[in-house]
Amino acid sequence: GAGDMFAGAFLYAITHGHSLADAGRLASAASAQVVSDFGPRLRPDAHSILRQQVLGK
Repeated sequence: GAGDMFAGAFLYAITHGHSLADAGRLASAASAQVVSDFGPRLRPDAHSILRQQVLGK
């Protein structure tokens, strides 16, 4: 659920060279999104949308 998404998004951002603050923002946005949609995963397009909105990439 949201905890798994938070951990995964946070680790993704850290391992891709982002700051702790950016990693936290991405993780929070991703976990909020996963509980807003039906099912255990984000929509396929949500990954790139979140990265662009939160990290500017």
